Amino acid sequence: MITRRALLDGVAAAGGARAAIATLAALGGLETTPTRAAAPDLPRDGRRVLVVGGGIAGLVAALEMQRAGWSVRVLEAAAQVGGRCMTLRGGDTVEEIGGPPQDIGWASAPHLYFNPGPARIPHHHRGILGYCKALGVSLEVLVNDNRAAVVDAPGGPVPLRRAQADLRGMIAELAVKGLGAGGLGLPVTEADLAALRQALRFWGALDAELHYRGTSRAGWAEGPGAGWRRRSQICRSMRAC
Repeated sequence: MITRRALLDGVAAAGGARAAIATLAALGGLETTPTRAAAPDLPRDGRRVLVVGGGIAGLVAALEMQRAGWSVRVLEAAAQVGGRCMTLRGGDTVEEIGGPPQDIGWASAPHLYFNPGPARIPHHHRGILGYCKALGVSLEVLVNDNRAAVVDAPGGPVPLRRAQADLRGMIAELAVKGLGAGGLGLPVTEADLAALRQALRFWGALDAELHYRGTSRAGWAEGPGAGWRRRSQICRSMRAC
């Protein structure tokens, strides 16, 4: 029987800390906030408060203190509130300390925007999701699982397509070995075994010796793009530089 500790160790090794935290929450070992966090028990004495910083924390604090009847003023250095949580649209200007202003030059349209900070709200961040619901903030579904997404691995982050291709190759190689060693306990003919070996070889991208040694299905051996190293390789192949 596998223990919770062993399961979490395996999840963390395969998917990193985020996957382990999500698994721990699913197992009931991690407390999450309710759909909307209960308002703090603030005294109703009409205090005057100054909040420095209009990020998410500052805005939530100002909202709850205002609900308690306090007089609240928020100071924010930027032209818009939200801190790192911002949405850029055509015509906006980005100003960062120590850098020149950057004007957003694409067309102004409701469907054209970019979130340069946090791009999504995880499902278990129920407190902030509760505020979105209470304040009528529109949300969109973001599917963050795709074959180009990067996942944690012992040797460093790798694209999900590479992890999937490598896993298929290793499973296919083990299955072929099991067939040869009589590990398949079903009444099949030699023709069935030959067909199955051929299917596993194709499915797992095995070589002629039925070993998995990598496949182009996993993506680029060297990521495409420009740069001095890439330019040097092109020049050497063309012998023009």
